[in-house]
Amino acid sequence: MSAFKEIKREGKRQSMKTAVLVFALLVIIFAMIAGLAYVASRMLTGKPLLDSQIAAVPDTEIVTQPSTDAPDGIVTEPQTQAWNVPEIQTRALYTEYTSTDARMLSLPENGLVNYEYFRTALFIGDSLAQGFGIYPPLNEIATVAGFKGIGPKEIVANYEAKLQTGETVATWDYISAQTPHSIYIAVGTNSLVSMPDDAAFMKYYGDMLDALKAQFPGVDIYVQSITPVRAPETRESMSNDRINGLNNQIAQIATAKGMYYLDLHEVLADANGELREDIASSKDGFHMRDAEGYRIWTDYLARHVISSEYNAQFLAEPFNA
Repeated sequence: MSAFKEIKREGKRQSMKTAVLVFALLVIIFAMIAGLAYVASRMLTGKPLLDSQIAAVPDTEIVTQPSTDAPDGIVTEPQTQAWNVPEIQTRALYTEYTSTDARMLSLPENGLVNYEYFRTALFIGDSLAQGFGIYPPLNEIATVAGFKGIGPKEIVANYEAKLQTGETVATWDYISAQTPHSIYIAVGTNSLVSMPDDAAFMKYYGDMLDALKAQFPGVDIYVQSITPVRAPETRESMSNDRINGLNNQIAQIATAKGMYYLDLHEVLADANGELREDIASSKDGFHMRDAEGYRIWTDYLARHVISSEYNAQFLAEPFNA
């Protein structure tokens, strides 16, 4: 009889243990469900999680969120476009620099300033930039540091080169001695021939932008695209496909450094992406034919400036933003 009672008591103890284990398991499951629900709720509502909570969230695919790094907290969306899309692309004033299409990063049209705005502008570049100091409408207004046969490497290394006036100067010494309110960079065409390695070209281009930013803090820097070409220019190193690819990279690094990218293809290229026949030099296919090309180019620049109190004094048409 005593053995029977002992067996019965042992059965009750086992039943109690089982009940306790089941209860504990249910509590754990409930806690996990509640925790996951809480984390999901915080993520969906955009509320931040504590570091300890973040550590508990399983690894998932990262989704890029809109950036708020633009001036005045303007929210921007990362966008990607291919260069084989012929239509003009729509973009915001401050498009996030993760875009792979230079056109999406280009400063959009924004009012119109008169030519006096360019009196405090500095144009930096190669023989294409020299034209601004030779032809109207800016030849007697803007300061032009245009050097024949140079690229970013020569500027960074302070090579000696000829200005449009014929004077030979050290490139960086001449540039750094100026006191501009805005800077317009038009360089790269010569490097297409002298520097076939795109990575090396972009390295020097980035170094040049860094040097300008350090030398001219607070100055608005506009980085212009490498201009398109047309026949008789047929060298593979100067193909429009290569130019487009480099412009994509130039747009990204310029925007990342807080500068403003300008897509000159919007105004200088024809429907086939080549330099417009009516403004292209028939001798080489990449220089401007005459003053008309620089007038068209300048008018484009005058419609693509940032909104500021200083720039507002030169307005012929109001800013859009």
